[in-house]
Amino acid sequence: MGSNFFGIMLALGCLLHGTSVRGEKVVGKELIDLPWLDLKDQLINEINLIDTTPDKYVSECVDEFKKPLPLRWPDNLIDQPSGLCMMALYCAFESCDPVAGNLEGTKSSDLNVTFIEKNNPRYNLPPKVLFPSAAGDVVAAIKFAQDHNIEISVKNSGHHYAGGSTKRDTLHVNMNKYKEYTHTANGIIECNKDVGLLDMKQIMTNQACALATARKCPAFIRIGGGENWNNTYRAVDTWNDKTDGNKYHIVGGGAGTVSPMGWTFLGGLAGATLGRRYGLGADQVLQIEMVLPNGNHVRFGPTAWQKETNYLYPKTIQVTGECNKNYVSTDEEDWRWTECEDAINFDDLWFATLGGGGGTWGIVLSIHYQLHNQQNLYFGFHPAPLILAPTSKLNYTDDDKKILAKFAWEYTFDFLFDPTELNLTESDSNVCGGISHEIYCYEEASREIYFKGWLNHLKTHRPADLILIKFFETVPGYGTLPVPDSYTHASYAKRSEFPYMGGPPDLFPVTYNAYNPVFTKKAIFDNKSYFAEFLANNGCVPYFAFPFSSGAQIAHDQANSVPRSYRDGVMMVYMSSATYYDNSLFRNVALDDNTNDFPSIIGSNHAGPHHLGPLKSNWTSTCPLKWSQEKREKLCISQQQATYGSVVLTRLELIKESVDPTYMFDCHRCIGNNRKKLTKGKKVKKAKGKVKKSPKTTKK
Repeated sequence: MGSNFFGIMLALGCLLHGTSVRGEKVVGKELIDLPWLDLKDQLINEINLIDTTPDKYVSECVDEFKKPLPLRWPDNLIDQPSGLCMMALYCAFESCDPVAGNLEGTKSSDLNVTFIEKNNPRYNLPPKVLFPSAAGDVVAAIKFAQDHNIEISVKNSGHHYAGGSTKRDTLHVNMNKYKEYTHTANGIIECNKDVGLLDMKQIMTNQACALATARKCPAFIRIGGGENWNNTYRAVDTWNDKTDGNKYHIVGGGAGTVSPMGWTFLGGLAGATLGRRYGLGADQVLQIEMVLPNGNHVRFGPTAWQKETNYLYPKTIQVTGECNKNYVSTDEEDWRWTECEDAINFDDLWFATLGGGGGTWGIVLSIHYQLHNQQNLYFGFHPAPLILAPTSKLNYTDDDKKILAKFAWEYTFDFLFDPTELNLTESDSNVCGGISHEIYCYEEASREIYFKGWLNHLKTHRPADLILIKFFETVPGYGTLPVPDSYTHASYAKRSEFPYMGGPPDLFPVTYNAYNPVFTKKAIFDNKSYFAEFLANNGCVPYFAFPFSSGAQIAHDQANSVPRSYRDGVMMVYMSSATYYDNSLFRNVALDDNTNDFPSIIGSNHAGPHHLGPLKSNWTSTCPLKWSQEKREKLCISQQQATYGSVVLTRLELIKESVDPTYMFDCHRCIGNNRKKLTKGKKVKKAKGKVKKSPKTTKK
């Protein structure tokens, strides 16, 4: 996300989800006293399993947060030896709260040293951290957890907005030192079009290229489970720089230190990387390699599909997987991929992982991720935020600036979501997207159309009482590219400065107490003037990252769990939960009828630790912040239901029960985390024969 995106400060947000019960796992001293030497004996390098304490968190992580905000560097946290650091300091505590309660009001931006004392009972840190270096380490960890009835938590960089990548009383698997693939000789694979003729059921090694070819993608990149977008963008840029042949573009995230794993599996907004044309991050995945809670090391992906006229990508109709029988080898040439002995429903697993979140279905070791033909990036800024910026040199009163900003937002709505209103085509529009203040276009003509069109629109359609002479005299080059040359995105993204360093780490997550509803095109255009005025008057900067166009809204395989809020949405704005639910022009119209299935209304990638839906008894009433956590959990719609909606959530919960019946993976705000779980003494059963598919349309 863009640099300014992290600085957006909006009003109050919401709290937690439904009742969450840990279950009777081995915890505390009993966990500490387990035979950890047995696990060390199974590892490639036993020093990769370490003991951790809150003391280590304080000594390794806190100093970075004492620096002025612009000088904080995410890599200084990710690379700490304990693997405990989080991108939000206080997400080391339960629900990112160093002190329970006090959800009302804005949290202080000043570090409170009393919060981080080692005896704070709210620390949510694991006592053991494993840095796996190969697949065998991960399998060993999961089998150890299975044998001793303990939970596993998973992390790459610690960006999870709800704090779901850490948990006390768990074996923590930190993937940061796992094997990297992006910069290896086989990191980027170019695909022969004839590979689509191969029998994918027999040759899974060719499956990724066959599917990429069916999607008209020329190549793919393999990304390791511990890599981040910075690694990945640099790999693509290196390829493009060194090769005389084909050059590629990748649809990816807006912060270099974010993991393509967690980002992708929550949907993956890609407003800066042609997501509005090619779809979300989850729509780019061709094959997944992971270790399941039953210990199986699997790889799987679509092996049968059919082309549909109304979709950019073919529809997945069958997903096939294999199990590795020689996972202990560090040489992948020695891996033996065969038919799995256990019956695994790979169709359900594909559906669940692509949209249903990371850290809850198992541990992902790598993904095969499609690439597109290279296109140049042309960068600029949305007019409205610049008009309202404190540094703006426009000689207008504050009221006139708001009038002008409102007019600018109306223009931007038309350009991005209804270009025919401006006598433009959708192809002019869908190569552009926005994050925070920035707009990214992948055709120079489209960028020029956007900015020149704005100025012409301003001249001919401006409010009658707004004089523009001073505007043009003061800012003659308004809205033009701030640098002389265009970039490829991979080249632009590898820079160390904002936005791709990942934004400065802060004390609380951005959405700690701000709600993140996603608005549909109909909602905005039914009340376009009202929405534009709200953004202008409140200094809000929307997130224009949603694939709403004739091409990209249908750029998926129709076999994933990406929330409908992402599929149907056009804009996400941070606001208070009360502002959303109390305003009939804001809230989703489906909330006015309590008798139907609850809809998908918030974004999954940015849902905070305290996000809850409205009252269960009245969907137009916000869940009061003044209530206790227990009361809010009991009487309010869960975060999971507000994210996925009732129908999709029901299917995801059934898949969770099948894939992980003991809740070995039970991260905060993840699927199933808000439900009671009976786990004492329960062992994972290895199912034989056919596995019944979970229903695809079940009302909750």
